[in-house]
Amino acid sequence: MRELILLYVITRYPVSPIDKQSPPQRLAALDSPAFARGIKKLSSSLVRTIIPIAVFAVALASAQADTLTVVYTDAFSNTASLTLTGTSSGGVFHVTGVTGTFNGAAVVGLVPGFGGSDNFYTDPSVLPAGTVDTGFEFETASGAAIVNLYAYNYGGPGYATNVTIGGSTVSGAVFISSITSPPVTPAPTTSILALAGLVFIVGWRKFVVGRRLVA
Repeated sequence: MRELILLYVITRYPVSPIDKQSPPQRLAALDSPAFARGIKKLSSSLVRTIIPIAVFAVALASAQADTLTVVYTDAFSNTASLTLTGTSSGGVFHVTGVTGTFNGAAVVGLVPGFGGSDNFYTDPSVLPAGTVDTGFEFETASGAAIVNLYAYNYGGPGYATNVTIGGSTVSGAVFISSITSPPVTPAPTTSILALAGLVFIVGWRKFVVGRRLVA
């Protein structure tokens, strides 16, 4: 992306012929009506270039979501490796999507119509003492396994699960082995806006270089 934008800048705003003139010729050219019209045209072109780049950068940053990887084993020797997507705040991750595996089977997503909080607590101790959160519920293909994973702070913080397989539901403890946040690729807002600034600098150079050299 950076290379494409830079190539665009270089090809659209090449060095002005004024830069190659002698100081007297350059001063005369800078004072000419033709140069003034060129600066006005350049300013409009810069605005048309910079604004779309800035809008694209902000939109891309807004589209990014948090992710969390949770690996656990439950009291019934079921194993799961889940990648959660959603938003995180204060030790609470609000789950909007889930992929991964449960006992080796692919997790296809959240269970539609689940009436719980859809929260995953990275730190169950932030729950008020004596409370249980309803958590979130996911399933494997065709609903072969439906799993509710939730946190509690009842007699101490921890995690538990309800697992339904073949119409039979069991409930028990969950032992989480890892909770990790994959490295987040920074939104390119800063770098793209910096390149937008470069567009302005390269174009504006047509004006200031002559003034500086004849001063």
